[in-house]
Amino acid sequence: MRVRHTNDSWSVLRNDAPLFSYSLIFQPRKQRLLFSDMILLALECEYICAQTSETMLALVRLQWWLDNLGSLSDPQGPPLLWRLRGHCRTSPELAGKLAAIVEQWRDEIYTDHDADRGQNSWAGVVSILAELSGHGTSALPGIIGQAVYASRYKHPLPSMPSTKTVRDELGPGGDYLAVLAFLARYGARRQIADDPLILFKIIWYIYIRPET
Repeated sequence: MRVRHTNDSWSVLRNDAPLFSYSLIFQPRKQRLLFSDMILLALECEYICAQTSETMLALVRLQWWLDNLGSLSDPQGPPLLWRLRGHCRTSPELAGKLAAIVEQWRDEIYTDHDADRGQNSWAGVVSILAELSGHGTSALPGIIGQAVYASRYKHPLPSMPSTKTVRDELGPGGDYLAVLAFLARYGARRQIADDPLILFKIIWYIYIRPET
């Protein structure tokens, strides 16, 4: 998916990658905007790797992001870059995590085309988000990231814990990961964006009667 560069990161996710946007809908606004921008960066890297036929050109484009994420004074670049720089100015420790997202896809370039390219990258991205929300010691985020990749590309899902298990293990602040796990399973069977009751189902299956 080609990322549209606007100033409203969560709206871009809602239009183009609803699986991600709905998982963040109940998170605090500051975290929702940060995680939206980090996911958009991952989607941009995924697009570069998928659409660039020449390996060297893809590496150059990924390196552009690495170089420009580290340059806080250069005013050039798309709105996504400006927003990511803003997050880094507020929290300098984010720079390394943003670089890690890009580096995930740089490593994927050398993955066999017949393999599930991107699976490890999405496992890494969701694990990075989990670290920022205080859930970095659990193995569940990586499994959920693999499921997200499989769901988006209609591949067989890995063995997944129930949403109740995710909520019980991760505790407060980890609800977005339970929602993401639920949506990965749901999205593997049908289009999330086409379901007018998706918010009701999230509330029902996550908060009222969690899947077991």
